[in-house]
Amino acid sequence: MIGGDAMRLLLLSALVCAGVGGAVPGHAQIRFGPLRKPAAPVYDVVALRVEFQPDTTRFSTGDGTFAGDPYHGIEPLIDPLPHDAAYFEAHLAFLEDYVARVSDGKTVVRTHLVPGVAQLPRSIGAYAPTGLDADSDVERAKLARLVHDAWTLAEADIAFDM
Repeated sequence: MIGGDAMRLLLLSALVCAGVGGAVPGHAQIRFGPLRKPAAPVYDVVALRVEFQPDTTRFSTGDGTFAGDPYHGIEPLIDPLPHDAAYFEAHLAFLEDYVARVSDGKTVVRTHLVPGVAQLPRSIGAYAPTGLDADSDVERAKLARLVHDAWTLAEADIAFDM
């Protein structure tokens, strides 16, 4: 059962998402006007495929590489294998189409898939914030190391002109 305040919040969210605007009892009038910071007309998104040092752990599926079978012989209904360049290109094409549709053609996303795969020097667990301190700067630095390692390897090993 949703309480009154939660229900009003859901209703307010639904009205805002639907673009209805107007008044919600107990809340200020919602007014829609021109966007203060509209999206840029063009964005370039560069995607890089990375794999990790092979490992096995109960906390993830697969072994951290594209060669492994993360589903252990079970054929998935969503996102079936292989997760190769064509798989990621299809997802990037979806992103381009989605942004074009929801922006009524006012925003274009151009996607670029870096050829090849960067193999990181550590296992996936070394890049994952974990434990009770997962929100700490020390744990979050693991994610920064992932980005640093991935793009450093890509720059050194993969021919791609930004």
